[in-house]
Amino acid sequence: MILDFSQINYQYINRFTIDYFKEFLLFQSHNISYKEIDTSLFITYKFIDPTFLHIPQNIYGANFNQNQHKEKQVVWLQPEDISRYNQSESYCSFNDKNKFVLFEQISPSNIIQGESMNCYFLAVLQSLCLNPQLIKSIFDLQQSKPEIGLYCCKFYSNGYAENVIIDEYLPCHNHNKKLIYSKFYKNSIWVALLEKAWAKMNGSYFDAEQLLIEDAMENIFPYPTEGFWIKDFTKQDLLNILQKSIKNNYIIVVTTKVDLKDENISLIQNHAYSFLSLYIYKGQTIIKLKNPWGKNEWQGKLQKSNTQKVKELKQALGNYFDDEKDGILNMTLKEFQQYFAYVCIQYFEAGYQYSSIKIQLMNRKAKYYKFKLNFKTKLCLRLIQTTKKDLSCQKIEFRLFKISNNEVSQVFYNGQDCWESNRVTYVQSKSSFVDLDKGEYVIKVKIYKDEKIKDGLEEVVLSSYSSVNLKLELLNRIQGKEINNNFLKDFFNNIKPIQVSSYGVIQEGWDKYYRYLLKIQNKGKQSITYLSNILLKSNLMISNPEIQIINKTSFKVELQPSQIKLIKFKIKKPIKKAKILINHQFQ
Repeated sequence: MILDFSQINYQYINRFTIDYFKEFLLFQSHNISYKEIDTSLFITYKFIDPTFLHIPQNIYGANFNQNQHKEKQVVWLQPEDISRYNQSESYCSFNDKNKFVLFEQISPSNIIQGESMNCYFLAVLQSLCLNPQLIKSIFDLQQSKPEIGLYCCKFYSNGYAENVIIDEYLPCHNHNKKLIYSKFYKNSIWVALLEKAWAKMNGSYFDAEQLLIEDAMENIFPYPTEGFWIKDFTKQDLLNILQKSIKNNYIIVVTTKVDLKDENISLIQNHAYSFLSLYIYKGQTIIKLKNPWGKNEWQGKLQKSNTQKVKELKQALGNYFDDEKDGILNMTLKEFQQYFAYVCIQYFEAGYQYSSIKIQLMNRKAKYYKFKLNFKTKLCLRLIQTTKKDLSCQKIEFRLFKISNNEVSQVFYNGQDCWESNRVTYVQSKSSFVDLDKGEYVIKVKIYKDEKIKDGLEEVVLSSYSSVNLKLELLNRIQGKEINNNFLKDFFNNIKPIQVSSYGVIQEGWDKYYRYLLKIQNKGKQSITYLSNILLKSNLMISNPEIQIINKTSFKVELQPSQIKLIKFKIKKPIKKAKILINHQFQ
């Protein structure tokens, strides 16, 4: 989409910025590249982003209502004109001796949440601060021009890198020149700029509120994430997961329960906190969290007013405890289980590589990709449906096969109903990684759309994360069908046939990923009809479109002499692996 400069409202933007864009920028959506320019031309004017203007719609969203927000007088200001936030929770005027910089000392204390409900995003940034280089890598410093107020941030959309260009003007209250959203910490402005870039990527500051932790993690870095409910794990299992995550420097963000009744503990219900560290002292597990508000001190067993306990812990643990009242929480594992509901982890594996490809799929038409591993590795595969909120796509699935001596075995299966986030529809493995040996593998990718919807191309992104950069080779339709047939052949070789009649033979069973399969074979010299009655009718549905359905519980199949027919059942609701009760009959 090329930017139409004739549509820009010039009252919000200076003429020089428009000329600058026309002459030097190749504009394609948010992805911008430009030539070297003489920045001395910007002595009079700072850069103003023509794609994210200083207007109410970019704060309150496209459905902005002037009457609803008429009492809120907003002005967009440069950093030097903004009243600053400091550690004493007071604001001070700009001092030329303390000039603003992009980065000063990067730490979780840099984040101080403003009036936006984006705790999920800021908590992720807090956790990333434990590795300052990760924060710096979000900014493309080669494309950024701080001297003219132009910054380039790199996010990931649908698994692909996307540059988001912003200016340095930030929304402030007109009456006191204070920031509306995230505050400055000392002289550092990177948090407010990243928050603005995130707002632009989502459409507005309002549209960037109340999203999922996974949204923030996977759009900042495209590495695999996994979330789970604390109540589903024992104390020891939870501790094992947290210890492993801290040891491997994974990014961890947690959320409180939605119904916190005890108002004296100073925890915010349904609120995201960054998970900073974990320590075991005298057999007691101590967890360190941080509130992106930068305040609200914890009033639990290890609260800071408990001087005797804290003094003992400080002596033993050194700098583990912080003196500043900056939203740091130190609590026991028992308290953590009591008040927190959800944990989200993003895996940063040392030496691992991320790659992704876009795939165009027809409804119910699979594609197959082959790759080779020269050594043993762990692999995470993920599919992202790029079409925004496409409810016609009911399911995305992929299967991973291993090829060995012309035999095909299924290593991994992921087939889930789609679930929506703000930007895209995701399907992801609950078990993030699989262990793979040296050898050849094939990935099968397929989508299932509403049968009432006309066939059309659906774009998905297949991404991989492993110690090797996978080189995927697209197989043709015949090769893919052969792979699938060999897998089914190997599957039924391990199942004993049932002789229903002198000429009719069936084989039935579950594969290891809870898919029910039925194989029917006509060993006679005449055509026959197979009739069935499914007793477990509420949970199974036939996937084969060519099968003749008689009623909700019965179907029939015509078989020519020596013909074999495979019936595949789609599981509508989760059921345990068990024998399906089917009455078999041949005519």
